[in-house]
Amino acid sequence: MPLTRISTTDKYSFHCEWFDTKASLLRTFFLFYFPSDGTIELYDKQRKKKFLNRIFVEDISLDDIYVGNTVKVFNRQIKITGYANEYTKKHMGESMQKTFVLLKPDGIENKSRIIRLIISKGFKISNLRMMRLSTEIIEMIFPEKKGSQEFLNLLNFLKSGPVIAMELICENAVQKFQELAGPEDPKEAKNSAPESLRSIYGVDLVYNVFHIAGTTSESERLNNIFFGPNPPPSSSETSTVVLKDSTCCVIKPHAVRNGHLGEIMCMIEDEGYSITALQMFYIDNVNAEEFFEVYRGVLQEYPEMVSELISGACLAMEITGMGEKTPKYFRNLVGPTDPEMARQLRPNTLRAVFGENKVKNALHVTDLPEDGVLEVEYFFKILV
Repeated sequence: MPLTRISTTDKYSFHCEWFDTKASLLRTFFLFYFPSDGTIELYDKQRKKKFLNRIFVEDISLDDIYVGNTVKVFNRQIKITGYANEYTKKHMGESMQKTFVLLKPDGIENKSRIIRLIISKGFKISNLRMMRLSTEIIEMIFPEKKGSQEFLNLLNFLKSGPVIAMELICENAVQKFQELAGPEDPKEAKNSAPESLRSIYGVDLVYNVFHIAGTTSESERLNNIFFGPNPPPSSSETSTVVLKDSTCCVIKPHAVRNGHLGEIMCMIEDEGYSITALQMFYIDNVNAEEFFEVYRGVLQEYPEMVSELISGACLAMEITGMGEKTPKYFRNLVGPTDPEMARQLRPNTLRAVFGENKVKNALHVTDLPEDGVLEVEYFFKILV
């Protein structure tokens, strides 16, 4: 709906929930979003009364209001679980449609450039996981091909290296990504859609970079396999972590929201580092406090650091590539904690380019070399 036609009382309505840790109780609400001024309101379903009066909340925009997302409302993590009426479903279901994309093993070498291009075309990445596929998962993806020679070929190829599963959001996302990817045959893509991703990175019908959802129902099915209530567990068969001569890097929520995820990944790989593990997380307050525990009482920004980490999706990465010096050298690439200082002293560092202030400084990186593997394990063995 054009903004010129939206009145101050028009609103989108959602079901949402918040786990009250003090009461050990899951509370359910209606969340109302008013697009005329970006304000929100919360109504407590159980108590049948207003929980939060209509108010503007920093770092929450219409782009953040979609089913499955978690938003921070005054340090409460509110998870949006569904549409509350047909009006909202009709308007938001089209403008914030989800699709599923699987970046195949042949696309992993160019993953950062591909992700950067996807974001530049208006897609929001709402979930992402780099992993190796088991036979069971491949059978779930292609149930209609199970037992055929084509399936055996797919099985061998998809198990030959890591893949990246992504849930993308955009207006008419299913159709729009099909157009961005191009025809399944890269040779055809080079003729009919020369700027498509398969034209640029694909080789043939097998090495064609992606498996993508063809319909909204197929998108929902595939997203549920990887990002639903029972996603594939992390194991020695599915995990890509190296846990040797590695360090941990986390792209903070503000940088993810601002669309810098792909740019940061490109800058990291262009400097000769390898991203060997990659996953999007929605961190809760308990885990954020635990992860940053070493800074409690040391940095005065500790409460704000926790608040930033729980404010939306973050992207955790395992970084390798410089041997045992990886943690030290990579920390130098990230730059000083204060982006203003970084811009003055080391303008080519990641925080100088993408940071805003000492809290919203784009990235967390392991401080001490001996803690690198431990922090990687926290995300990819404990939280996963």
